Amino acid sequence: MKFPNNTLKISDFEDKTLLIVDDDDPFRGRLGRAMTSKGFEVTLAKGVEEAKLMAKKNLQLLLLSTFDFWMAMDWM
Repeated sequence: MKFPNNTLKISDFEDKTLLIVDDDDPFRGRLGRAMTSKGFEVTLAKGVEEAKLMAKKNLQLLLLSTFDFWMAMDWM
């Protein structure tokens, strides 16, 4: 993929699913709403264990995910 001016568009993504993992409820909700408004199909998880269960049910969620950095350390 080539992105002029470093600008990504939803149409640039073949897979539009997104797993957002964060233990901060307000932040997770805001980010989820923002990404939904951009055209992504968003799934929210409060923590690593919940995200793992969701990912096992739908491996596609792992293709594009965003994590709280410290929570991602628990994933490993």
